[in-house]
Amino acid sequence: MSAMLGQLRWPATRQATPGTPKLNDSHFPAAPEGALDRSPRPKTSFESEFLALGEGARLWLVEAAAAGTGEMQVKMAAAIELAKLFSPGDVGWALEDAAVHGRFARS
Repeated sequence: MSAMLGQLRWPATRQATPGTPKLNDSHFPAAPEGALDRSPRPKTSFESEFLALGEGARLWLVEAAAAGTGEMQVKMAAAIELAKLFSPGDVGWALEDAAVHGRFARS
């Protein structure tokens, strides 16, 4: 059975009220376990040094990669250099703030 909505025909089981579709979670497969809970694993000492800046560095790396950010190693090196001049905790906080607000530009 379907309901008529303008020229579109919607299955009645997916319509809560006219014009308001209702999604049924049973129609979609469950997310694979662990797929959304991955964390970066350092492969080099450079990556280990960057991730040692804390949770902010990990979050920045994940978000920057998801956004398709270019020249990530240059930006990571800059963060490591800043951590030598300032508190690593402050640099980690700045990286976390940048990740949350999607700030991945070079300048």
